[in-house]
Amino acid sequence: MYGAVVGGFIGVWIGCWRYNVPFRKTIDAVAPGLALAQGIGRFGCIVNGDAWGAPTSSPFAFIYTNPDSYIPNRLLGVPTHPYPVYDMALNFALFGLLLYLRRKPLPDGVLFAIFVVAYGVVRFFLSFVREQEVWFWGLQQAQVVALVLVVVALAALAYLLRNDNLTPHPPTSKRKAVLVELPKG
Repeated sequence: MYGAVVGGFIGVWIGCWRYNVPFRKTIDAVAPGLALAQGIGRFGCIVNGDAWGAPTSSPFAFIYTNPDSYIPNRLLGVPTHPYPVYDMALNFALFGLLLYLRRKPLPDGVLFAIFVVAYGVVRFFLSFVREQEVWFWGLQQAQVVALVLVVVALAALAYLLRNDNLTPHPPTSKRKAVLVELPKG
């Protein structure tokens, strides 16, 4: 997920720069879709077992029995936390929050920064029920990346909200559509 978001962020920045499209408005437009896509994508994780939780005695556990799933063989037949379901539910909630916030007069770029902060916090805490290799400080790779992105996004959020030169955009319901024509070729 992080590779897709960071790579997509860089790709969008290059595309916006190349075609003279407002970058902050663009990433704000994309933010709700990222949360929705991540939530939908977790259905695949449920099916193929590539994002498994730690063993649990919860009655809501997943038990993978197919040896062709991505879950380690030592966890076949073992009840594990339904990590993808937790992540899916929280991503759908984040999607709803971002749709709600789109209607508020926020400076451009704030919605995307909120997405990064919220997703990072969610991913950091959810990873405690996910079984992955510990990277350092007792944290998994996803948790370390989440912490770094949350710090960067909080700094960006503080800058965007504090900067006097930014004019908040009007709520979505009052905005008019803008047609951007891309050059041919």
